[in-house]
Order: sequence, then C-alpha cells, then structure tokens
Amino acid sequence: MLCVSRNKKLLPPIAPAMLRRSCLGFVLMAFAVALPGAPVVAQEAEEIEIESLTVRTDIFFNALTSMTKQDDQKSVFDNLLKTGPLSLPSRDGEVMELVDRYNKIVEKHGGYAGAVERISVKRFGGDLVLLKYLYKAENFPIIWYITYYRSHRLEGQPMEGWAVVSLRFDTRLELLDLTD
Repeated sequence: MLCVSRNKKLLPPIAPAMLRRSCLGFVLMAFAVALPGAPVVAQEAEEIEIESLTVRTDIFFNALTSMTKQDDQKSVFDNLLKTGPLSLPSRDGEVMELVDRYNKIVEKHGGYAGAVERISVKRFGGDLVLLKYLYKAENFPIIWYITYYRSHRLEGQPMEGWAVVSLRFDTRLELLDLTD
C-alpha cells in the first residue's frame, strides 16, 4: 500500500509503522465521514413507515366518524384490522364487541366533535409501533391506542407488512401520562 506524505511525495511501501497507521487512520476517517448518512436514511425510512401507518389510521377515523349504522362501522373496523389477528373469522365476535363499545362510549360522551388528533407515536424496535389518538367527542375525550406489528414468517420473509395487533379505546385520561 502506498501513501502520500504532506509534501506530496510518494512514500515507499515499507514506510515506518507510524506512517502506515496514519494511512489506516485516514481510511477509517473517510468511512466515519461517509457513515453518518446511513442513520439519516434509516431515520427517513422509519418516518415514511410511521407516516403510512398514520395515513391508514386517519382513513379509519375518517370512515368511522362518517358512519352511523353498526354494519357500516363493522366494515370500517374490519378494514383497519384486515391483516391482523382480529381479521380471522373465528374472532368476528370480538370485532362486533369493539363496534358495540364504540357506540356505547359515543352514546355516553356525545358524538364526534370534529377532531381526531394523533397525540403520540412510540416505536419499539423495528417492528412494533404504538399510535395514540385523542378522539374529541362532544362531552369528553376518548383515547385510542392502536398497535401495529410488522409480522414475519419463520423463514424471515415479510408477510402482509404492518398489521394491527391491538386496538383499544377508553376514557381513562390518567393513563396518558403513564404510558409514554
């Protein structure tokens, strides 16, 4: 390996160990300068994933707040849950329970008051994301917790991508501060 000294003279291949180390240091420094871009690209990819999950959730809330019939509401829930464990026919009753709970909360706290606001996003590793939303009803806010998981097959091949593995909502505002 040849290195160039400060006065632009070519150093012999059998340079003193100190010079060889400085050449190695230069090579390592070049890698260090090039590597900071990698985390930026990874961070941008994570932000794109979060944005796609947010859009999917926003579509759910837009559809849910415009529906009044339970059958229509069930189809909205089904659409959000379509690739997750709650999409199985054997769990259809659980989805209906979610629809019933939603209607009871709306009956108790008033209808949709025109705003659903994302209040936090928390990522756990690369494959689990928890989104928290504030659903503003006429008389009281409702907190929604939607957890997405990027599922993988045993061989490591991605399946359908992101799926909702947990969906819950309640009016327990005191828990907001504890879950971040």
